[in-house]
Amino acid sequence: MRVVRAATARIADPRLLALMFAAALFWLSAAATASASRWGQGYLPNVELLTQDGKTVRFYDDVINDRVTVISFIYTTCRDICPLITARLAEVYERLGAAAGKDIQFVSISIDPENDTPERLKAHADAFRSDQRWLFLTGKPDNVKLVRHKLGERSRKLTEHGAQIMLYNDMTGEWSRDSAFADLGALALAIRSMIPTWRATAGLDAVAVAETSGPSAPELPGQALFAKACATCHSIGQGARVGPDLNGVTARRERDWLTRFMKAPRAMHANKDPIALALAEQFPAVRMPNLRLSDADTDDLIAYLDARSFAIAAAAEDAAAGRPPHDHAAHAEGGGGHAVHHGDHGNHTAATSAATAAPRATVETSGGKPAPRNDGHAHHHGHHHHH
Repeated sequence: MRVVRAATARIADPRLLALMFAAALFWLSAAATASASRWGQGYLPNVELLTQDGKTVRFYDDVINDRVTVISFIYTTCRDICPLITARLAEVYERLGAAAGKDIQFVSISIDPENDTPERLKAHADAFRSDQRWLFLTGKPDNVKLVRHKLGERSRKLTEHGAQIMLYNDMTGEWSRDSAFADLGALALAIRSMIPTWRATAGLDAVAVAETSGPSAPELPGQALFAKACATCHSIGQGARVGPDLNGVTARRERDWLTRFMKAPRAMHANKDPIALALAEQFPAVRMPNLRLSDADTDDLIAYLDARSFAIAAAAEDAAAGRPPHDHAAHAEGGGGHAVHHGDHGNHTAATSAATAAPRATVETSGGKPAPRNDGHAHHHGHHHHH
């Protein structure tokens, strides 16, 4: 007991506590330095690679050194996951604001350097309207293989690679892994958190805001799936992105066509469906991947597109009539006197109203359905179309 009391008394001494605190800080600083030494220079290869602009860079000195880096792996002929990875990271890039390209470096490395020339990477980058400071890298196969190996990307086949991304702070030696399919807000927060000064100051405020922001508005069926799988490439009423604007698409396309295209876009292209081929021609850089949607998924997505298209048309009518704003999407989805949707996806009265009311010119396609001039065949939901 006397030993315990003596030890407690010694620890309670303010001078001893100060010394212990200083020692802890020294240990943490040394650990960070050791970690940075272990994982930074000397571990990461300094081989030459090529950017999408054909510029030669050294991987460690010119890309990684003293930077916070977001690293992804892609290849330009990928028809499934790669376009989604780049599209989602492009949204995160926008969310990071001024920090992206300045405090935080985005790097996408081709795992198919034999075929991915700088020109191909440039076309891929341009398709997603990426900032020129976002580096897309290729190079000699042996150099790329070494970088991949050191970063833990060791898939034996092109089709084996996943949606995992790497976050690295070379100044502290901190590594983290995340998924390109994580919630975009959470992913942006995780990337910012790689910067210690942000973690210590603004990070606390961001968490506090998230905790006190209150409950969010109830979601419509299909809303969450659209946000995760579709919104990176499509808008509803805000213009074309990587793929066409989907406002009013359920009025322009037969429901059966939409369902088949959402579920099996590759088969539609292989069968030379005229609308699918025309979309591929209009948006050549990115083709819609196979999202492996179920019947319930496509039903929910079509219902959501109906509801949002109806809301846009109704809001335009309200504005023209001088009426105050109103949540038409919720009424459309709930069947509250506004025409359609919930549980009756075959009835497109509201969507037809949207197509009629929306101030957009239409043209006839070979399928006999009207299509907007600005998207050629608005379509193909869920995502992009990628070559």
